[in-house]
Amino acid sequence: MSEREYWIRVISDFYLIGEKDIFFLNDLIGLVSYGENDNFLDKSAEKRIDHAIFLADYLLGTGDFEAGVAVSSSGNEVGYVKFDGDVNLYFDLIRNDVRENGLDDYETGVRYWISKIKGRRMVSLPPVSLRRLFEN
Repeated sequence: MSEREYWIRVISDFYLIGEKDIFFLNDLIGLVSYGENDNFLDKSAEKRIDHAIFLADYLLGTGDFEAGVAVSSSGNEVGYVKFDGDVNLYFDLIRNDVRENGLDDYETGVRYWISKIKGRRMVSLPPVSLRRLFEN
């Protein structure tokens, strides 16, 4: 069992799991909605999306992750396209989508994602300001 605090373990897991996986908006929302041992954190929907975006903003700001959107083709195939615009515009798109469709809408939750850039490693502990994302 790691001696590190839960919130630090969550952030470091992005680097470990991220070598193979992308993280959807639903994943980020889930991480800030439940604490250690899957204890539900009693947060409003607005606070949950704010915290998920704050987490994504931190990860993207490290330069170790990139943002993207999932797009469907007419053949029911899904592609994952890197978002090259301003990150604030990306977050505005997420907020508008959530406002229109709700926080728990499946399509909204899998439309937006972040992915670790291969080979990147966490070189320093995350800032303590992130701890609040994983608390009530």
